[in-house]
Amino acid sequence: MPIDLSAIHLSPLAWLAVIVVLGIIVLGIVRTFFAHLLHLFLRGCGLIVILIVVLWVLRLLKII
Repeated sequence: MPIDLSAIHLSPLAWLAVIVVLGIIVLGIVRTFFAHLLHLFLRGCGLIVILIVVLWVLRLLKII
């Protein structure tokens, strides 16, 4: 079965790549200057934020 590459939409993937890069930059800044706050944030609501991000990405890619 051949794979139809024309069915892949690049716009959502480009936005996802931009968001990941921005997230890494923000995480680096926060980790450098606010390490104690990052620790409290991840312990407090990190799981909820991770679940929201995963659901948003799946919705962006039209998987759910």
